Amino acid sequence: MKFLYLSVLLLSSLCACSKQEPIVGKLDPQGAKLGIMITDWPKAVATNAEFPVEALLRNMGEQTLPAAVGEIGSPHQVYLSYHWLAMDGKPVIWDGTRASIGAALKKSEDRAAKLVVTAPPTPDNYILELDVVQEGDFWFGGIGSQTSRVVITVQ
Repeated sequence: MKFLYLSVLLLSSLCACSKQEPIVGKLDPQGAKLGIMITDWPKAVATNAEFPVEALLRNMGEQTLPAAVGEIGSPHQVYLSYHWLAMDGKPVIWDGTRASIGAALKKSEDRAAKLVVTAPPTPDNYILELDVVQEGDFWFGGIGSQTSRVVITVQ
């Protein structure tokens, strides 16, 4: 009877643990390196248009990038995002919307990702720069990781 009770207690503990969301902490910027390559994008879009951009991500660092859990914008979550830059490289819109990178991205692992981007409100030629952010901590491009840039005409 004791064996049955302990088995039920152990199974209950295992089930309770598996339902808990993983805890995500701040990554060490020294070991966080990522490469991004935009693979599909429109060459021209209308002002304020929403459109998809596809990219390939590669974890070139020593740490696994955690999967996003919880609500977008939660501290320490890792997301794909973007900036709009003028043709001289100066920021026009810095903080684009976020998209999940999917499951945890292990060292040397590649992953295709898709992000919905909103075009600036003013017609012009712009540079769209994709970057990854650990929410509340750092942008990967700001710590030396490769970002990806393309020119898009906003009409």
